[in-house]
Amino acid sequence: MKIAEQIDQIFPGCFTILILDNEVTLDSFITDPPLKWARLINENGQYLIPKNYPTSMTKAESDREEMNWDKVDLNVLRDSP
Repeated sequence: MKIAEQIDQIFPGCFTILILDNEVTLDSFITDPPLKWARLINENGQYLIPKNYPTSMTKAESDREEMNWDKVDLNVLRDSP
Protein backbone atom coordinates (compact mmCIF):
# COMPACT_ATOMS: atom_id res chain seq x y z
CA MET A 1 0.00 0.00 0.00
CA LYS A 2 1.31 3.48 -0.82
CA ILE A 3 2.44 5.77 2.01
CA ALA A 4 -0.26 8.34 1.20
CA GLU A 5 -2.94 5.61 1.26
CA GLN A 6 -1.72 4.34 4.65
CA ILE A 7 -1.80 7.87 6.07
CA ASP A 8 -5.26 8.60 4.62
CA GLN A 9 -6.58 5.33 6.04
CA ILE A 10 -5.29 5.97 9.57
CA PHE A 11 -5.78 9.75 9.63
CA PRO A 12 -8.80 10.53 7.41
CA GLY A 13 -9.41 14.26 6.97
CA CYS A 14 -6.32 15.25 9.00
CA PHE A 15 -3.38 17.45 8.15
CA THR A 16 -0.13 15.50 7.84
CA ILE A 17 3.31 16.57 9.03
CA LEU A 18 6.41 14.58 8.10
CA ILE A 19 9.15 14.98 10.72
CA LEU A 20 12.53 13.62 9.70
CA ASP A 21 14.39 14.41 12.93
CA ASN A 22 11.87 13.57 15.64
CA GLU A 23 14.13 13.58 18.69
CA VAL A 24 14.41 17.35 18.39
CA THR A 25 10.86 18.37 17.54
CA LEU A 26 8.27 16.00 18.99
CA ASP A 27 7.83 17.88 22.26
CA SER A 28 6.52 20.78 20.16
CA PHE A 29 3.53 18.63 19.16
CA ILE A 30 2.38 17.70 22.68
CA THR A 31 -1.13 19.09 23.12
CA ASP A 32 -4.19 18.50 25.26
CA PRO A 33 -5.94 16.47 23.99
CA PRO A 34 -3.00 14.61 22.42
CA LEU A 35 -2.57 14.43 18.65
CA LYS A 36 -2.58 11.06 16.89
CA TRP A 37 0.91 10.00 15.87
CA ALA A 38 2.48 7.35 13.64
CA ARG A 39 6.00 6.61 12.60
CA LEU A 40 7.17 5.35 9.23
CA ILE A 41 9.74 2.58 9.09
CA ASN A 42 11.76 1.47 6.09
CA GLU A 43 11.09 -2.21 5.50
CA ASN A 44 12.85 -3.69 2.51
CA GLY A 45 12.96 -0.38 0.65
CA GLN A 46 9.36 0.62 1.36
CA TYR A 47 8.13 2.94 4.09
CA LEU A 48 5.29 1.49 6.17
CA ILE A 49 3.34 2.45 9.28
CA PRO A 50 3.86 -0.31 11.88
CA LYS A 51 0.78 -2.12 13.21
CA ASN A 52 1.08 -0.66 16.74
CA TYR A 53 0.37 2.86 15.43
CA PRO A 54 -1.27 5.32 15.65
CA THR A 55 -0.63 6.28 19.25
CA SER A 56 -1.24 9.52 21.15
CA MET A 57 1.60 12.04 21.23
CA THR A 58 2.00 12.44 24.98
CA LYS A 59 5.16 13.47 26.82
CA ALA A 60 5.85 9.80 27.61
CA GLU A 61 5.40 8.87 23.93
CA SER A 62 7.66 11.72 22.87
CA ASP A 63 10.36 10.58 25.30
CA ARG A 64 10.08 7.00 24.02
CA GLU A 65 10.23 8.10 20.37
CA GLU A 66 13.35 10.18 21.04
CA MET A 67 15.17 6.90 21.57
CA ASN A 68 14.40 5.69 18.03
CA TRP A 69 17.29 6.45 15.71
CA ASP A 70 15.96 5.64 12.27
CA LYS A 71 18.07 6.14 9.19
CA VAL A 72 15.98 8.19 6.77
CA ASP A 73 16.41 7.27 3.11
CA LEU A 74 15.31 10.32 1.14
CA ASN A 75 15.53 8.44 -2.16
CA VAL A 76 13.05 5.82 -0.94
CA LEU A 77 10.72 8.57 0.36
CA ARG A 78 10.95 10.46 -2.94
CA ASP A 79 10.39 7.33 -5.03
CA SER A 80 7.55 5.94 -2.93
CA PRO A 81 4.28 5.96 -4.81
